[in-house]
Amino acid sequence: MQFGPALRAAAGIAVLSIMDAVIKGMAEYYPTFQVAFLRFACGTLIATGVVAALRPGWPSRETVTANLMRSVIGVITAVSFFYALGQLPLAETLVLSFLSPMFIALFGLLMLKERVDARIMGAIAIGFAGTLIVVLGQTGEAAAARSWTGVAAAL
Repeated sequence: MQFGPALRAAAGIAVLSIMDAVIKGMAEYYPTFQVAFLRFACGTLIATGVVAALRPGWPSRETVTANLMRSVIGVITAVSFFYALGQLPLAETLVLSFLSPMFIALFGLLMLKERVDARIMGAIAIGFAGTLIVVLGQTGEAAAARSWTGVAAAL
């Protein structure tokens, strides 16, 4: 049975959304590092099963070296996101995480000197304004209970 790209993307979004909700629930009872460890332990078991079934062969030394820093950054990002899930409402954490494409475009502009046309800059400004509305435009009670360390971790 062949699955189209849209169905695979939808399945990936569903799995990650379920994972976010489960982590949000677990963050109330367990420390962030324990939640992150268990998430990566389960992921390792699944990946090991896939590799055992597909038998793709050993990666080259260059592949391992190239992915080492990427893995470290991925773990730091995941732990930060899991911490934010424990500190903020699920919806707010996800809205803040949607800023990542905006940061990628801005970092490309600043660090790589990529050209970014006015439409992209306009979209970044609108997206950032929407995020500010979500973060700052809450009732006094919700704003007083806000965890700014959670906001920083999500960003």
